[in-house]
Amino acid sequence: MNSLERWKKAILHLECPTDRLTAAQDLERLLSRFEENLDTITEEEWREVLKEVRDPRHSGTAVFFVHKDLRYLVTARHVVYDKVVAQEWNVNRIYSLIFRAPSLDEFLSWSSLDTLPNPFSKQLRAVHPQSYTLSNLDLAVISLDWGNSEFADELLLLGYVPLTMNDIADEPSAEGVEVFTVGYLGATSLLEPLKGYLPLALHPWVSTFASLPTFSFGRVSMLHHHLPSFWCDMSVYPGNSGGPVIENDKLVGIVSAQAQIESAILDRDERELPYIAETRIPFGNIVKGKYVRELLETQIGKDTAAKPS
Repeated sequence: MNSLERWKKAILHLECPTDRLTAAQDLERLLSRFEENLDTITEEEWREVLKEVRDPRHSGTAVFFVHKDLRYLVTARHVVYDKVVAQEWNVNRIYSLIFRAPSLDEFLSWSSLDTLPNPFSKQLRAVHPQSYTLSNLDLAVISLDWGNSEFADELLLLGYVPLTMNDIADEPSAEGVEVFTVGYLGATSLLEPLKGYLPLALHPWVSTFASLPTFSFGRVSMLHHHLPSFWCDMSVYPGNSGGPVIENDKLVGIVSAQAQIESAILDRDERELPYIAETRIPFGNIVKGKYVRELLETQIGKDTAAKPS
């Protein structure tokens, strides 16, 4: 397996639906308008119901890790942090349900609806005590072996290959070195809408696209040992967040953000107050690998201590 293929097999495409209520409450509330006459619901009525459930969705990239018999996902915190619930309920938590988007090859293996894999195996029901986030560093880790481990088991069956602690380097070796990242940026990775292939009732409970990862290549453009992150002259866009940055076949960081320039723009007649416009530029802000290792070590310690003897 060459280096690029190895890193493709270590990442996942995550899709996170906002849970305005709990999933059961939301769907129950919407279906209650039809009482018990579910068999009489037309397709148009289903669409009216389902368009209100589990939207909007936020997507990004996660890295698959294993330590002994414990399996984890590491990503950027903002990918899995549920802002809607945090604002409405004044709680600090990640999404309660996270979908894994199937790969294009996985989708092409579905010859008919009869061969569809169980869509619920692609749901990660995040157990909040078994997740850990660092808001100041934009990092998050989720344990995959609490409760139902079917999500992680399926990854291995499908050929995903987790990284280990030995695959992490503290940071890039120097400014100017060549690096690359791989992830699921929305502009190029979302290939096949699934809504036309899945029963309508499943739409709120699965990812809505099949996808392929995209590589970006560049160089380290700013690095300092006192800073927790570094900058890369490399194209990263929405969807790359949470993806690995690699130098010499080692993870040296996790994509956190894209560089932005803010500028005040006046109305044409200049009578209105100026508004702030943001322009994205293709430079990536990357959280250093040593903080990824520390994050994993913290969660591994929690999981090991809580594991039944």
